[in-house]
Amino acid sequence: HVSPTDDMKLLDIGCGTGYAAPTLNKAGFKHLVAADLSTGMLELAERRGIYKRCVRSVLPDTPFEDDEFDCLHAAGLFFPGSAPADSFEEFARIVKPGGHIVFSIRSCYHDSDEGKAHKDSIEALLAEGKCSLVAKDRAPYLPGENMDAYYYVLKVE
Repeated sequence: HVSPTDDMKLLDIGCGTGYAAPTLNKAGFKHLVAADLSTGMLELAERRGIYKRCVRSVLPDTPFEDDEFDCLHAAGLFFPGSAPADSFEEFARIVKPGGHIVFSIRSCYHDSDEGKAHKDSIEALLAEGKCSLVAKDRAPYLPGENMDAYYYVLKVE
């Protein structure tokens, strides 16, 4: 749903060890910025030699400028006790209009009372016209554990 260009700046937020970086880079994303809560994880991500910059960041208060990124990737970031629901509002702030927010959220969490705030936050961005829905697919997340996730692609308006 997102076609990389040479100058596209992608934020891999909640990057952990940078596990997704090689795949993102191989797909054509060359200007990758990593962000994570954990300094230790960021050190491991930096060792991959793929990220242009690694930044310690605690959601929802990131140190990034308005409209700084063309695309944001967040995998494995939303589950009980993890990134707060208002993270989505922050994502819309730091991604340029016309840019994309791509993330996964475990379906069992998304569809539960516990995940209601996250689901409501996503729906509010859409209802308020801050983002539009490009795709929402349900697919295996942790196949060995028989777990699915929703994979969202939002376009920032």
